[in-house]
Amino acid sequence: MKVPSIIIFIFVISFTYTTALKCKCTQSSNRNPCDSGICEVDANGSCLTLNHEASGFHYACSTSKLSNGQCTDKTTKSGQKVTVCSCSNDDYCNFQRWGQQEQKSIIDSAEDDDANSSSSLIISTSLMLISAVILRWIN
Repeated sequence: MKVPSIIIFIFVISFTYTTALKCKCTQSSNRNPCDSGICEVDANGSCLTLNHEASGFHYACSTSKLSNGQCTDKTTKSGQKVTVCSCSNDDYCNFQRWGQQEQKSIIDSAEDDDANSSSSLIISTSLMLISAVILRWIN
């Protein structure tokens, strides 16, 4: 490989795989500190929106890759219901999708997620194909 092709290859790989997902957060955890309302996770993480029946909406990061746009109901140790929704398709997706809907049910917007996740896949695939063509063209 020539030097320019190595540089392009490293750039494409680092751009594709090392970008952190930024999420809105309202509280820190041991694994994900919340700094000025922002937390970051790697590509294997997710942004969360929690709708707690007593304390309202909260936002956080998760180091686990959860289904994009999925909402599940959980019960706390004190017996209160919490709806937890996850996303990983865009920075601040937890607030963009569910933040403005605090008066509505957050589950109503979960149906829109299939289109968002497929467009993210198309962009990632396109970047990989473009980098392969550039590398082939340089060599």
